[in-house]
Amino acid sequence: MTAADPTLDPTLAPTVWMFALHFAVIGYYLGSDFVVNQMTFYLIASKDVSPAVRTRMRRFQLLCDQHPRMGLILFIATGLTLETWQGYTTLTPGFLTGLWIVSALWLANIWAGFLLAGSPVSANALGKRLVQIDLYWRYLVVTAIYATAIWSLLGAGPLLPGWLAVKYILCATLMAGGVLMRLSSRPLTAAWGDYAAGGDKDAFEAVIARVQYRNIYLNWGLWSLFISMALLRLFGP
Repeated sequence: MTAADPTLDPTLAPTVWMFALHFAVIGYYLGSDFVVNQMTFYLIASKDVSPAVRTRMRRFQLLCDQHPRMGLILFIATGLTLETWQGYTTLTPGFLTGLWIVSALWLANIWAGFLLAGSPVSANALGKRLVQIDLYWRYLVVTAIYATAIWSLLGAGPLLPGWLAVKYILCATLMAGGVLMRLSSRPLTAAWGDYAAGGDKDAFEAVIARVQYRNIYLNWGLWSLFISMALLRLFGP
């Protein structure tokens, strides 16, 4: 995947379109994650609705959460493509092609996992397996990004300017924070089945408030990381 002849009209140059796409992805990520954040407050406060209705609300919240997950994948793909076309990395066209293929497969996996996993109460075995694959893949991606960015800061990696290496350190930290939020939600997932079956409502309310408020505060920190990355990309020297 290579940029076209830069002597063409700059308004039609691929780098211009990729720059626009990259910042559209930033808006997509932040906008969809804001919806998830607001839905979380609403889910905590909806104590008087039936377990069945609240379970549907939780399912909708999880559906909304697919979009910032997609946004982060596209942020990496569009960002590295743009930065390579602009000469800020030493990545090859073959690497970028592979990056987009892997990104497409990753997007397919997260949607297949969500659609097959079922409700917050019960989950399809294949769906659960795909969700686990996504989680383990994120461990690998976080490690790879950290290693590449630090290697680049030491002067030997493919990310040439220091600000770009810092951007991807922030990116890996954001992705790690997202993984932490998923892991911290496991007590809520475990408690939901008992709640839906008519179990101890007070105990469930304590769990949902503890887990969801913790994730809200963590998510605010992740927003600051994402905005910092956008500013680095916009105003990087």
